[in-house]
Amino acid sequence: ANASLISKDLQKDEFLDTVTHELRTPITAIRAASEILHDDDEIPDELKKQFLQNIISESDRLNRLIDKILDLEKFETGKQIIHPTQNNLVKTIEKSIESLQQLIKNKHISIHIESKQVVTAFYDEDRIVQVITNLVSNAIKFCPETDGLISIQIKEKNNFIHTFVQDNGKGIQPNDFDAIFDKFYQSTNQNIKKPVGSGLGLAICKQIMEYHKGKIWAEPSANGASIVFTLPKNNTI
Repeated sequence: ANASLISKDLQKDEFLDTVTHELRTPITAIRAASEILHDDDEIPDELKKQFLQNIISESDRLNRLIDKILDLEKFETGKQIIHPTQNNLVKTIEKSIESLQQLIKNKHISIHIESKQVVTAFYDEDRIVQVITNLVSNAIKFCPETDGLISIQIKEKNNFIHTFVQDNGKGIQPNDFDAIFDKFYQSTNQNIKKPVGSGLGLAICKQIMEYHKGKIWAEPSANGASIVFTLPKNNTI
């Protein structure tokens, strides 16, 4: 137990270091662009627009990170509120990947939703969009540079709907199946090149699923990574 506490304490320090770095990066970019605009009155209009766009983009990035930190804190302290209703999960998945289409196109990834029928479940759509967006974003990130493939499959089992998000990337080590949902995971896991981001996404996904009385986990896959999450078919929340 003592060794576990020491390990968690080290992970916490590394997590804070990671988040601090992620906060500092956009702030530095915003300051640099602002100083150039302030100090040079003769910047061409086109370049000026580019710097202003950089400031807007980095401000959005900063807001997203702060939102994630606040989000996780609310979930962990029980202050978060969700608003579940009956929804068509297939439509929610389509809505989620719409905003990622440009990333998918840029990496020449094929993405397939293997169920086109109406599959209803009980959930807060905004929150499940957040979960699916995170899982598909991760899949995009880890897909190979050529012939990337993401498949999303929906299955009904008893009173729950199971959604499988699979990719053909490097995959997840079996001993990391549980750890990837820990908010400290990314800062200590070095079996892959560390991706850009705070590493909070999957930790928030886990909290969202628990609020829905569902679950999320990684499971063995013959090729790449496979993440599964469950949602209740009816109002059990």
